[in-house]
Order: sequence, then C-alpha cells, then structure tokens
Amino acid sequence: MVLSNREKSIAIGLGVVVALVLLYQFVYSPLFSWQDDLEAAATDVQAQKDADAKLSKKHADLKKVWADIMAGGLKSDASDAESQLQQGLTDWARESGITLTAQRVEGRPPEKNGFIQIPYQASGTGNSAQVSKLLWQIENTRIPVRIKQMQISSKKDGVDDLQIQLSLSTLCIAPPKPANQTRVVSATPPAGAQQ
Repeated sequence: MVLSNREKSIAIGLGVVVALVLLYQFVYSPLFSWQDDLEAAATDVQAQKDADAKLSKKHADLKKVWADIMAGGLKSDASDAESQLQQGLTDWARESGITLTAQRVEGRPPEKNGFIQIPYQASGTGNSAQVSKLLWQIENTRIPVRIKQMQISSKKDGVDDLQIQLSLSTLCIAPPKPANQTRVVSATPPAGAQQ
C-alpha cells in the first residue's frame, strides 16, 4: 500500500502530535510538577529556617532572663527562699517606715513545673506614703516575689494611718526527684531452691 503525499503528511502530523503528547505527559508534566514540589519544599525550608532562627534568638533571650533570675535571688532551697523573703520584707518595711505587726509562712504547697511557690502573710501599719514606698520596693525587687492579694484599711476616718495586709508568694526551685533505684536480679538461685 502506497501512501499519497497527503496521507504521508497526515501520518507525520499525527506522529508529531502523538510524540508531543507523550513528551508532555512523561517529560514536561513531571518536570513542572517536580518544579512546583521543589518550590514548595524551598518555601517550607525557608519557613523552618526562620522559625529556627526565631527560636534560637528566644532561647538566647531566655538564657539571659534565667541568669538574671538566678542572680536576683531564685533559691534552690525552700527555707532559704523563705528567709530571703522575710529579710527582704523586714528591710523594705524599715526603709519605707512601715511597722510590721505580723509575718508568717502559710505552709508549702507541692511542687509544680519544677518550682515550689511559698505563700507568705504580712501585715503592718503606716501612712499612705509609706505604704506606697513599700509597694514600690516589693515591685522593683530582684528576688522572686509576687503580691497575690492586698488589703489596705484606715484605722480611723480622716487620719492618714493605714493598716496593710499582704498575701505574698516567693518561688524556689524544687529539689530534684530521687532517681529510681533499679532492682538487681541474681542469676544464681537461692540456697535450697529446686532447679
């Protein structure tokens, strides 16, 4: 069978179209898909790199904060933390002119997140300037102390003679938990045991 020029042209055209479809299907389409995947992966890698850099900066910042906290008086023993707060409160009251009438620790709650929060009660008397100076000193101290509750009342109406009751807390690092002791099993049976 002899093909005419027209039929040859149609066959060549059809062959070229089939070759182009196959080339697009098996070469260009996977390459475009691969390029899209690479661009998406590059975007993910850049986002992860940015997140890692942000985390690294945050870690460095938190290391500085932690060093300041440790230098500022975070104790690793609860009794040291109690005495530090008691001494600090006594000093602040003396410097501000407040007369302390009572101070006491309210017990010790269990450890939480590696810290022990020690509640502390204090009360005293003084005028409004002395109370504000005491509160300013507590707020600006380097030791870890927090005012949980505060009550200020007047002893007499019309006189600048106030009574302040503070519920404070301080922190200390919880002691490390003892490592679990491993039980050693003997490979030799005890005397008198049947084998």
